[in-house]
Amino acid sequence: MSVRHGGNVYRIARALCRRVENLIDFSANINPLGFPEAVMAIFQNPHTYLLNYPDPDATECTAALIHYHRIPRECCLVGNGSTEFIYLLPEVIRPHRVLIVTPAFTEYERSYRFRSAHVTRFPARAEDRFMPDVDRLCHELHKGYDVLYLANPGNPTGVLIPKPALRKIIRAAHCRKTIVVLDEAFIDFSEFNSMKTEVQTYENLIILRSLTKFFGIPGLRIGYVIAHPDMTAALAACHQPWSCNAIAQRAAVLALRSPGFITRSRAYVRDARKRFAESLSDIRGLSVVSGAANFLLLQLTTPRLTATELYQQLLQDGIIIRTCEDFHGLDTSYCRVAVKKKSQNRKLVAALKKILEPEQ
Repeated sequence: MSVRHGGNVYRIARALCRRVENLIDFSANINPLGFPEAVMAIFQNPHTYLLNYPDPDATECTAALIHYHRIPRECCLVGNGSTEFIYLLPEVIRPHRVLIVTPAFTEYERSYRFRSAHVTRFPARAEDRFMPDVDRLCHELHKGYDVLYLANPGNPTGVLIPKPALRKIIRAAHCRKTIVVLDEAFIDFSEFNSMKTEVQTYENLIILRSLTKFFGIPGLRIGYVIAHPDMTAALAACHQPWSCNAIAQRAAVLALRSPGFITRSRAYVRDARKRFAESLSDIRGLSVVSGAANFLLLQLTTPRLTATELYQQLLQDGIIIRTCEDFHGLDTSYCRVAVKKKSQNRKLVAALKKILEPEQ
């Protein structure tokens, strides 16, 4: 069984004839602490959110976001998850030449499959631990592209590009009139590294953000764009009305007003990721790519097993991982695992040792 994205736990549960709660899903990169307790207040009195159309301008949610990020109102636009904007951007930008730093979220390229744009991939190499070669990328931009896509931290690598390097890329793109789409879906775990304050300086910068990963509400689908006012206005003009439901909007507001949860989440993931990476690195036949997000990219270094075969064996223990062969630049030796509760991480480590070190 193969799944194009992580997080399709319902399909897997049906195929295995198991209950969803009896599976441990390492394929979806969601905050291991779940969502803020404050979000539950919505369901105590849901009538307001069910009996009225949602606010098409997401006014309260936008106000919470601009307060949280300290950005101007006109630089923020809320929608139905960041993926909605990934598919909206080609309609607004209408580029002819697209450059994507890979390996990358497959929906960047997929959003252009019915368009005439020519897509070029710029690979971050395994020998560089998947850190993009900034000088080489800036040189590539001189060939002339309408839009550049890159993620920070990268997905599925988790690699964090330093802010000075990103500024160099954005400036080089600005000189060539290239729009930079910077996906910061996982930057919440390292918020200091966000480029959100740069959108007023560089009108060619569009930042994609998600509320679902860090705040643990993927079932509600809510994300947003931070960009120059001219770009958010252009996106708003093509944005479908009522794309973001009322419960998602209210959940976002309550989540953003949960500073204790935010602080605990960053500390927990930082500690759990370090311990998880150390335990995984001790397993013979497994290499770990260190990252700054709430997931880790793994490579099987034993030729006797592919990531797909590993996936199938782990399923027997009710454990789901994300194989990565559909990411350009990665092969069947790579897989990605979320950082989950420490007890769950230990279960995966034990299961991997049983498979990769059977003689022990």
